[in-house]
Amino acid sequence: MNRKMGAYIECEHEKRVHTFFLDGSVSYMGLDEKSAVVLAQYDLSVKSYYRQKGAGYLETEQGLFLLRAREAREGRVVWEEEVKKCAVKRGFTLLDLGVLNREGKYITEGDYAETFLLRQCRAGEEVDLRIPEHREGAAKTLGRLHLALQGAPVKEEYLREPAAEVFEKRIRELRRLRTYLSRRKQKNAFERKLLELLPYYLERAEAALCVLLEGDWQEPYIEAKRLGKVCHGNYGSHALLYLEGGELFVGNFERAGIGAQAEDLCYLIRKSMEKTEWQPQLCKQLLAAYEKEGEISAQQRRLLFCMLLFPEKFYRVCNQYFNTGKAWIPAKLLQKLSFLLEQKEAKERFDKTLETFLD
Repeated sequence: MNRKMGAYIECEHEKRVHTFFLDGSVSYMGLDEKSAVVLAQYDLSVKSYYRQKGAGYLETEQGLFLLRAREAREGRVVWEEEVKKCAVKRGFTLLDLGVLNREGKYITEGDYAETFLLRQCRAGEEVDLRIPEHREGAAKTLGRLHLALQGAPVKEEYLREPAAEVFEKRIRELRRLRTYLSRRKQKNAFERKLLELLPYYLERAEAALCVLLEGDWQEPYIEAKRLGKVCHGNYGSHALLYLEGGELFVGNFERAGIGAQAEDLCYLIRKSMEKTEWQPQLCKQLLAAYEKEGEISAQQRRLLFCMLLFPEKFYRVCNQYFNTGKAWIPAKLLQKLSFLLEQKEAKERFDKTLETFLD
């Protein structure tokens, strides 16, 4: 029997509208049964629902909301919401604030022990860092956000690892990979190219670490712990919505932690440069836009440019290779290495200009 045959029935006691199908299953305003079970635990009047990029969007009388599966501890999510509330108190309100369910919790369990979060959202387009207005808006918004992301509760488990320690660990991993590939008897074309490139990128990684250690690299992290300064941790296109009127909505605080906020600016600049062939002038523009709304100390500036010097993209290609089966190289990994090689000369030219930024 056709499963689409059914009827909408309003349940007055719950103020909900369900569709009961002839096979006994139930759809909540067009949702699948799994999402319906989750949404039944919230006090929302849903008008419409649609899915995009693995998430569910709900248009309700209270506004637009985003429903997404997430594996996390309640304590972690509570901390993220406390961080966002600190920002709201300081005037930064365009954030994906979490919604409590009827039990007063942020994490809601569905069928098969899968957990979900419901958050506020806005109608807008995902930021495109190739568009000048989007890039500049992202940098200015980050400056304002960083001024607002202070005074957060400091918990040891949410302290971000300092850049120097990250560099040292990744350099050791690259050296291990070089040893592994050198000893591997049968190498495919990808592995041969990786082994060929490793000395060059290892040298650049070591140089970035040396420059970092020459300065007071610990100060930004000490200050962050003292003042409760939060680093977003994933401040790129997927975390930003460009709203009508030019304002930006910020979400995706899953990787946030107490740490040097220059890491966010580095991530934004790197992602922008990768999409614009590492043009030094654009980097200067982004830094200027950030400083119009925020502030960056001499130590943070030095940290920023050391992180930009570090061959992050190459490390990620190596790390992904080392953590996958060696018998088959994913096509996406091949594309990443090809893209890296295409931008190699442009990145070299960009790195040479970084010295001027340290002044």
